[in-house]
Amino acid sequence: MQLTRANTAIVLFALVALSTLLRVETALLDPNFNAARPEGLLKSDPALLHYITERIVEAGGAPPEDFRADGRVAWPELTDLPASFTVGQEFLVAWAHALAHRMGSAPPLHLTALWWMALCASLTAVGAYGLGRELAGSRGWGLFAAALWAATPAAYRTVGFLLVREDLSFPLLAASLWAAARAVRAPRPSRFALAGIAMAAALATWHAMGFFTAIGAGAAFGVFLRTGRNPFALPGAAWSFTAIPLLWAVPATRTLAVFLGPTAALLFGLAAAAALGRLRPSSSRCAAALTAVAVAALVALLGALAGDGEYAHVHEVLWAKLVHFGRLPADPAALSFDARLLWQGPFDGLTLARLVPLLGVSLVGVLGAARLLRDRREAARFDSATLGTVVALYALLGLPAAWLVGRVQILPALLLPALAAAGLAKNAGRTRAAGLLGLQILLVATLVRGRESPWYRPPGRQEEIARMVAAVEELVPPGAPIACDFMNSTAILTHTRRPIYLQPKYETDAARRRAERFLTSFFHDTPAELAAWLTDEGIEHLLVDRFTLGILHASRYAAGIPIAARELPEGSAASVFLSQDPKRLEGVDGYRLLYRSPPDIRQSDGSPYDFFRLYRIEPR
Repeated sequence: MQLTRANTAIVLFALVALSTLLRVETALLDPNFNAARPEGLLKSDPALLHYITERIVEAGGAPPEDFRADGRVAWPELTDLPASFTVGQEFLVAWAHALAHRMGSAPPLHLTALWWMALCASLTAVGAYGLGRELAGSRGWGLFAAALWAATPAAYRTVGFLLVREDLSFPLLAASLWAAARAVRAPRPSRFALAGIAMAAALATWHAMGFFTAIGAGAAFGVFLRTGRNPFALPGAAWSFTAIPLLWAVPATRTLAVFLGPTAALLFGLAAAAALGRLRPSSSRCAAALTAVAVAALVALLGALAGDGEYAHVHEVLWAKLVHFGRLPADPAALSFDARLLWQGPFDGLTLARLVPLLGVSLVGVLGAARLLRDRREAARFDSATLGTVVALYALLGLPAAWLVGRVQILPALLLPALAAAGLAKNAGRTRAAGLLGLQILLVATLVRGRESPWYRPPGRQEEIARMVAAVEELVPPGAPIACDFMNSTAILTHTRRPIYLQPKYETDAARRRAERFLTSFFHDTPAELAAWLTDEGIEHLLVDRFTLGILHASRYAAGIPIAARELPEGSAASVFLSQDPKRLEGVDGYRLLYRSPPDIRQSDGSPYDFFRLYRIEPR
């Protein structure tokens, strides 16, 4: 059958729809997911995004009045929300929610978020199609790449999380890569401009996107050093820098970390090398390469001299992971506080045994990548073959990056299907491709069937969080701030609107210092010292979660306590508030116990959860 634009669009639409339904149904069929009540589901980052979204809904789809000076997110400071966080998808969900209500539907906001963010994430299939088409040379192979991506388990990392920024940002990166690939094949200023605009939108909607773009820029730079072929030597390529004014227009990306970071350094280096080549055609490739390296080093130096430490913690944890070969040191003193804080959750690494089934059949793209990297044919300019080499190196760099940082698994999940399509197209492997795609579909079906998200386990945890939220609503006066851990603080924020001391985003040095102060005091100071500090901050209520601060090791490790340590520092606030002894919990001098998790919520072994304790600090 001849694939026209129309029937290609129909197939691509079907792939996006099927991927969306798979994401939504997998979440709804999770026995621990509550479609009626968001209390218990929302915590950490998703709860923060839900709070911002709900505020936009209440403002009729516009920014709320205190959007640039929110007093609840990081008490006692005022928070500029669009400057502190890459706000973007919150507006999409808020507008979709308002539209649903106008059409007579009234779903809870968290279900609107589930559907719309599933759709956004599934639109990555469009970028996978475009990249596969440009590398393999036909619509059919582009659709194969999109189908293989849609059946790759790593593409579904965020299923059930409701609100995470990569679900909007990553499809924009995929669109940028397609636009760049198309511009290479048929250079036009408008296509390069589109690639720049899409990349700017990706960067502006997720802080971590800078890591993904830096890997891509590094791949292009590496291929240039090897071959001398430079994408910025193509006519109209300078239009890709339309990203700059767009990034400057967004408060969250108007930072030195973006404009003087690794991505910018590498791209400006390539642009400088291209300019040198035009001014002095006789200049050797070595001279151009040295110029690019010098410009990149200069830009990086300027960033260091400017003292912008917005992403210093990311650099620290990546370096620490390399030094310790991806294994968390037994002694927390081997890492800085910032590295310990970040080495958890989505920044945790993946073992090879976990990564292989997540990528599955798409790993055949590694063979295509290796073949492209071995190709040493000469070319007069940066062409489609060179582009394939860049994508191949990009994908191969993405594999160790995913080993270092688990959330990066979505990058090889996008690039490897396109490389697999390119490799199979050269070997006329349609039958083989169909078989591989069938195996991948079986793999993703096996992995999602009966899936229980670890985010919502153990089962009774949701009910306990919901009751805790209700207790805070009842027992804590409106407007009174609460000190709590990262996970539960934002649950309190979004459901009760009580101000919180800690929020779970660590992009700024100030946010990391707040985290260090709280964790150090909780795990090393006495209850009286903790009370004195909190009172000085204007905080009279403390919520302690024995699960997050006690059973999980991330918080105590960040505070400098080894994972193997069985006892907490004697006399510390942690040793008291994480206890299960009723007399000890109720007899803390200077504190009044307002609430403790009820005993009727029990674990599978019959024991009560008994995780939450809410205290009021009594005036001395």
